[in-house]
Amino acid sequence: MYQPTNIAIRVDAPEGGYLVLTDTFYPGWQATVDGTATNIVPAFHAFRAVPVSTGFHDVIFIYWPL
Repeated sequence: MYQPTNIAIRVDAPEGGYLVLTDTFYPGWQATVDGTATNIVPAFHAFRAVPVSTGFHDVIFIYWPL
């Protein structure tokens, strides 16, 4: 599901790494991986990324305006 303020992604990671969204890194976004809050980090100085481990994961990004 991809909406302007809510993004849900099912990930099948063959190994640990980062899920990178090519959406602009911007304050106000929050993320969870499998229901646990996680930090969003800038990827390539412009995009959003969250760490994921090997396997299937449900990643949710929600925008809460400041």
